[in-house]
Amino acid sequence: YSMFCLAVFLCACATVQLKNDFKFEPGYKLYSQKCRSCHSLIKPDEYTVGEWHDLVEKYGSKINLTIEEKQLILEFLKKYSKN
Repeated sequence: YSMFCLAVFLCACATVQLKNDFKFEPGYKLYSQKCRSCHSLIKPDEYTVGEWHDLVEKYGSKINLTIEEKQLILEFLKKYSKN
């Protein structure tokens, strides 16, 4: 029983760690700085890759993101998106 509890605990810790790892991604800092200027941040897994692409193109142009900035943000969002 104690081994089972230990296994569950370790899995839970690993899951929490994975969810926080994206904060160290190069695109996260840019995403949090640029996108937070207009709204609260949206978790990357709330949209699909296609949805993120459309959103970054539409709103990135409105806040004058460079092509490189859009690409870096999209790389981050795609990695953690729904699919």
